[in-house]
Amino acid sequence: MTCSSVIVEFSIDDKVLDVDYITKKLNILPKKSFVKGEIYQNDNMPKPRIRNFSLWCYSLRSEETYDAEKQIDKILEIIRSKETELLEIHKKYMECNYVLGIVLKIEDGIAPAVVLTPRQSQLLANNNITVSIDIYP
Repeated sequence: MTCSSVIVEFSIDDKVLDVDYITKKLNILPKKSFVKGEIYQNDNMPKPRIRNFSLWCYSLRSEETYDAEKQIDKILEIIRSKETELLEIHKKYMECNYVLGIVLKIEDGIAPAVVLTPRQSQLLANNNITVSIDIYP
């Protein structure tokens, strides 16, 4: 029997964003990044498209679990240790968005639990971080 899994990621996006600056400022290599104007195409697209925003994204590996708390805490510890740098990034890119993404892959009809504690919620609110949850059956 396969267990459900969780991926937690932290991303920064904006219309214009220097992803190399973000990488150097945070001293973290992103899992993925791209800049506005890049041409991209995947198997589901009949023709290439042009990216209309820039993205810097760090994510943890997929983990089989029925509770997302450990992965959420791992990312939040990184965020907590980089609060000063995140503030500096936000001063430079005032329109940038910070997003904590939680991706749930459901196996055998059992979804992993997602609970945000008051301590976690406070850290997210203090840093103006939006939470996004995606669920895949």
